[in-house]
Amino acid sequence: MGLVLKQFNRKIRTALILAPLFTFAQIIIDLIIPSFLASAIAVVFSIVTLKQKEASGEGVAVDFIAESKLSFQSVQEAQIVLATSVILLALFGLVFGLISIFCASIVAGNTSYFLRRKIFRKIMHITAPSHDQYGSSTLLVRLTNDVYLMEIMTFDFLRLIVRAPFLFIGGLAFAIATNSDMSISLAITFPLTFLVIGILNKKSTPLFKNNQKSVDQINERVEEDVSGYKVVQSFNLKDTECLKFKAANARWTKSSTNSLFVNTLNIPFTFFFSSMTIIIALLLVFQLDNSVRVDPLPDNAAIRPSIFAFFQYNFYIVLGLILTSLTMVNFTRSRVALGRIKDVLNKPEIQQHVVPDQTVLAPSLEFKNVAFGLGNKENRDFLQDLNFKFEAGKTYGIVGPTGSGKSLIANIIGGLYEPNQGEIFVGGQSIKTIDSDYLAKMIGIVFQQNILFKGTIASNIKIGLETREDWKHEPDSKKDAAMKRAAAIACADTFIEKFSDTYDHTVEQLGKNLSGGQKQRVAIARTVITKPQILVLDDSMSALDALTEKKVRENIANELPGTTKIIISQNINSIKYAHKIMVIDNGRIAGFDSDAKLMQSCDIYVKMKQAQKDQGGDFDAVA
Repeated sequence: MGLVLKQFNRKIRTALILAPLFTFAQIIIDLIIPSFLASAIAVVFSIVTLKQKEASGEGVAVDFIAESKLSFQSVQEAQIVLATSVILLALFGLVFGLISIFCASIVAGNTSYFLRRKIFRKIMHITAPSHDQYGSSTLLVRLTNDVYLMEIMTFDFLRLIVRAPFLFIGGLAFAIATNSDMSISLAITFPLTFLVIGILNKKSTPLFKNNQKSVDQINERVEEDVSGYKVVQSFNLKDTECLKFKAANARWTKSSTNSLFVNTLNIPFTFFFSSMTIIIALLLVFQLDNSVRVDPLPDNAAIRPSIFAFFQYNFYIVLGLILTSLTMVNFTRSRVALGRIKDVLNKPEIQQHVVPDQTVLAPSLEFKNVAFGLGNKENRDFLQDLNFKFEAGKTYGIVGPTGSGKSLIANIIGGLYEPNQGEIFVGGQSIKTIDSDYLAKMIGIVFQQNILFKGTIASNIKIGLETREDWKHEPDSKKDAAMKRAAAIACADTFIEKFSDTYDHTVEQLGKNLSGGQKQRVAIARTVITKPQILVLDDSMSALDALTEKKVRENIANELPGTTKIIISQNINSIKYAHKIMVIDNGRIAGFDSDAKLMQSCDIYVKMKQAQKDQGGDFDAVA
């Protein structure tokens, strides 16, 4: 929270100070009002007696706090002053309360704003393994639900943390000052009240943790089924998935019911003990003090106003206890949420290597003794002994069976994962000594999963230019020309220009309104627009027909002649024209040579090529 406070400007800091101050002022007024009301009631019930004293010249004296008295010249003056005082105090209390709520709302709202911004930035910068550890659904819950709980806690802290204890302490002090005999009842019931509240709050922490886990699980279930809707439909898994959701929903319902039940028990228990306090207080008054007695005077006043004031202060004490209990409940929930938020914020970020006076590097790539793996310890070094060098300006292919580690190598090249051991060199220089921004501009990757953002085709293709300093101040006409050139390289212009709005054609979330081949071509255009010095195509033309794929490869070769091109594919026909082909099998290099030499030296390559040929693959040279 300290990091959030540093982000507050003067307006928010002022609100942070004013909220508890005006809350305190409101409490003082709330505590004074019952005493004025008791005095006003005394005037009403003893009006005959007071008028007799006024007529005799004794003046009018009305009981106030702690046996003190308010003196007036006449009954009418007492009525006017007391009524006016109560009205003014109530108005001031209302104004102070509104100001306090307004200030607390400003602070709470901005707390959630800065927390969300900080968490989102962290999500954008955490390492890929950390992202894999959580999953998108869990991160979404922490960004929304957990931050909302922190917003509630901030508001409660500024309002209830001040209001609850002062209502309790102030109510207790005024109750004792009003009627000490009746106050003995508080010593009997309050220890029991505190004991019950303490037990309930202790039980609430594990219940809230389980509830948050259930929220994560049901979000994961929904995200999986919504994103995999077509699979669910094609395999007729609707009933199966509904049963899985029913189970997850039942777990959430059970944990939510348990936590709500335990954390709302304090309210009926508190009111029960409050009622017991009043009953015990009345018994004590009759037995010990006999302070309730019939006034023999003609107005027949039967009740001392101090009893009314005591009951009012007892209500404030109960209210203070309830607010304290609710605050503790919210504190428990927010403590769990804060722990989950801190867990994300403490995750390591992608290392930003900043090296001044960065020289221009040749687009060569070399792995030396690189090992890496994901998941548990058994898979820690799935990739092992990776030793190879891709020379600048040449085309290389990476091929291998499904699950052999091809895409993992692409992610390592792109800097998403850091190897567990070994070193990676670009232009003969270790990537640990290369400026991270420079490296990101130097390497362009078209991933296997083509994610497009909601917007237009133009906005998606131009994404690659947004972080380029050399393009920030270029006119839109030049950016449009670069966009159209990139679309032509990717053969995306052929379908884009068929749309009535061409490059302004709307792209829905994740590109759902485009076909697989269209999304792949837009993704390729998005990457080649930056003219990367090292281009990685991770099975990114699998949805293209053979002629379009051939045309895209030719365009890339002609338009980016100095770029080192790395093409990852399961289809040997897509990479057989490369200068060299690296064969990956079970995380290791099984061969690294030209197509012709691999046919003589690499059994896995021969088997893959023969299997694809038997399936009707075309292995004529296409380079």
